[in-house]
Amino acid sequence: MLHQHRRLSILIPLPTITPTPTGCETESISASPSELVLKSGEGGEVKVTLIPIEGCSPEEGDVVTTKINKSDRKHIFVSPRSATTDVNGEAFFIITAKNKTGNAKVKFRYEKLKDTVKVKVIK
Repeated sequence: MLHQHRRLSILIPLPTITPTPTGCETESISASPSELVLKSGEGGEVKVTLIPIEGCSPEEGDVVTTKINKSDRKHIFVSPRSATTDVNGEAFFIITAKNKTGNAKVKFRYEKLKDTVKVKVIK
């Protein structure tokens, strides 16, 4: 005796989960302090904050990058080269003065937004 099995298909509609667009974008970038005076071998911390448009919360996980012109690299070193923002939209960097005195700039960038910190290395 052969048993015939019937396959019964029941289609149950599943709710579609669509993420709610936040519309929250980063409006500006701010590096603090805007100027550092460092002795040779000394380091200073810079806090970079990504500021969202009004009414929005800061984003965690955005990557802020640094850039130093070749001529300025003889005066300073920045660590890390890039950092990820925390829950407050902040990323932290250490600028260390090398042994050569003079002026330098560090550019901090997120997407098309930029801010600059001026550094003066003294003896």
